[in-house]
Amino acid sequence: MRYLVSIVGMFGFMLVLAVGLLLEKPLPLSLVTALVAAVGFALLCQWWTQLVLMSYRQAIQTVPAQPVAAPAVPAVAEPRTPLVAGRRASRRK
Repeated sequence: MRYLVSIVGMFGFMLVLAVGLLLEKPLPLSLVTALVAAVGFALLCQWWTQLVLMSYRQAIQTVPAQPVAAPAVPAVAEPRTPLVAGRRASRRK
């Protein structure tokens, strides 16, 4: 999880720094906003990761005790008889 948070923080830093430089803002202001964005991105990533892990653990604990029943196989319909000269062919068994 540390690596993920670090990578997301670096991504946020680079993204906000690039946008600040593209908008021709002064370098110190762009660096400060990029640092704040890196912290914000990292905290948001950490919160989201913990939320996903907690949900996953809860789902594991609440696995149903009974096995899931196999779905019922629908009855296959009899194929239609071919048409012969506008009428159905008779079926002889």
